[in-house]
Amino acid sequence: MEAERSDSPKEILDLDSHNAAARRRNALPPHAANFPYDPRAVHPPPHMMPRPPYAPHPYPGGHYATQRPHPHLMEALQRPQHLPFPPGQPRMALYRHPQAGGHFQGMAVQQRGLVPDHYLHPGTLLTQIKHRRPQLKHSTVYSLLPSLQHGSTVPPGCPGGTILLTEAEQRLSAQLHELKLQEIARPEFPPAMHFFKARALIERSPIFSLLQKMPKGAALHLHDLALVGVDWLVKNVTYRPHCYICFTAAQSVRFLFSAQQPRTQPHCSPWLLLETLRSKMNATDLDNSLIQNLTLFTADPEAAYPSQSAVWSRFEETFFAAIGLITHAPVFKDYFYQGLQQFYMDNVMYLELRALLPLTYELDGSTHDKVWSLKAYQDVARQFVMEHPDFLGARVIFTVHRGLNSSEVKVAVEEAMRLQKEFPEVMAGFDLVGREDSGRPLWYFREALSLPSELGVTLPYFFHAGETGELIMTLDP
Repeated sequence: MEAERSDSPKEILDLDSHNAAARRRNALPPHAANFPYDPRAVHPPPHMMPRPPYAPHPYPGGHYATQRPHPHLMEALQRPQHLPFPPGQPRMALYRHPQAGGHFQGMAVQQRGLVPDHYLHPGTLLTQIKHRRPQLKHSTVYSLLPSLQHGSTVPPGCPGGTILLTEAEQRLSAQLHELKLQEIARPEFPPAMHFFKARALIERSPIFSLLQKMPKGAALHLHDLALVGVDWLVKNVTYRPHCYICFTAAQSVRFLFSAQQPRTQPHCSPWLLLETLRSKMNATDLDNSLIQNLTLFTADPEAAYPSQSAVWSRFEETFFAAIGLITHAPVFKDYFYQGLQQFYMDNVMYLELRALLPLTYELDGSTHDKVWSLKAYQDVARQFVMEHPDFLGARVIFTVHRGLNSSEVKVAVEEAMRLQKEFPEVMAGFDLVGREDSGRPLWYFREALSLPSELGVTLPYFFHAGETGELIMTLDP
């Protein structure tokens, strides 16, 4: 492996080099403990050993041709009066559970009269969610529904059926509908493209710009190590003093903050101070290369990720690369605040964060435990709400990797109950994370997960389930 490593930092940082190295590593055997979300692995770099990626599993793949909408769909979009249901009827209503219990839970129900009333989740319809910031202050969430006409209603019994649009809302609705037709008629149709190729088109879309200004309610599926845009990590965090970088045998990178020259880690080059490295290279090129190592983006995603195993391996490698930046104690708090700020700017009013609560570390190498991390989340959330009164808050769902065994998960559940008792304001519940196809189903952990009810303790669960394309009954349905 050492012979394969380039001496050029720029070449090592280059994503194409990474992809070439990944193809050379395809035959490596899997490591049983190679779980990036495993608390045994999620430590600051001094305690974190780079491991080979998961062994790939062949999966048929290839290029997907860009497809255009069916002609009948195009006609229906331009002539909504010919749709098999009244214009404006396929609408989404937002519900809140009547027994919130401190957890903001939303559910969308399609209003087409196809679902019996007794199947609908009981709750209070949030008919008009007016935002408290200047954007769209004269309109409601429903003002962006494209085909609802003045005076039209949906059948009796459907929530929201009596809502009428004002003249201003009708004009906005017509404008949005026209923008949709223009976007569909363009040569490049983003919904039919790989996201990596469509992202630039989406970001330039007038519809996307309009949606950014809408109030979003809650973001309920976020992860601690993927909360903030990578640009901020590179442009802000890696420019801070005492930030070191090393290059791994797997053609990736690791970061570490240290008051003195860190000791070399196995399978990694000697640590280099980023400030010194930038003085010897083009800083823009270096930053772009760092961004590539912290994301999945590549010019040819179908070739770079021919299988689910390939993309999961790369996905997990990005967390190994970023964790040394995020778990430095001062950065840890700034990172969470920046995440709240970015979601706030997109008009998200509440969020829940699935967090591993990893060890955080100081410049001298000393570390902090899960209690410190959870208190940091609580303090930062309180500060942000104080500075932004129209933001509703943030809570944490403590997580561990589903690759752990039942005994280890039982210990984690016990710890979750203790943390929830100590931090009821910020601790929302418990979850298991990681790839379902290669992990264990929830049924395997039934004894560990039954512990709270056996002890008479309420520990809410927010499980990942169904994030798999495999038709295997042993996986979570």
